[in-house]
Amino acid sequence: MALAIIFIAASCSKVNDIEIRNVNNLKFKGIQENMVNFDADLQIFNPSHRNIKVKEIDVRLIVNDVYVGRLMCENEIHIPSDAETFITVPFRLRITNLLSGISTLNSLSQQKDVKVHAEGFVKAGAGLLQKKIKVDKTTLIGTLNN
Repeated sequence: MALAIIFIAASCSKVNDIEIRNVNNLKFKGIQENMVNFDADLQIFNPSHRNIKVKEIDVRLIVNDVYVGRLMCENEIHIPSDAETFITVPFRLRITNLLSGISTLNSLSQQKDVKVHAEGFVKAGAGLLQKKIKVDKTTLIGTLNN
């Protein structure tokens, strides 16, 4: 009986929001129709005592105050508990206007620092707990690699 209560209490423990602290090393993977594929190394902090699985990312991406498109990741990302770690994430960027989007992305390769604003959501879970986390964050990204 005591073991069952401990298991239930542990499985219901609060899942804290993960925090993306840094984005580095953007690696261009190619363009297919109106989708730009690239990898990015994310520095992620998970304060929870539970491993978290990010199941979906869908955000509007605004770069240097110009709307670029929707940033998505449908691959499941595993984030260890009580940890700060770098994880390489495969992203797809759906560009509304391919010509202006590619022009904007090309000009970014010559800049040292890029201001990126993301707004949308991330779906994540830990065990049976599922959460849709609102994203509304601006960050500066350095070191762009083609």
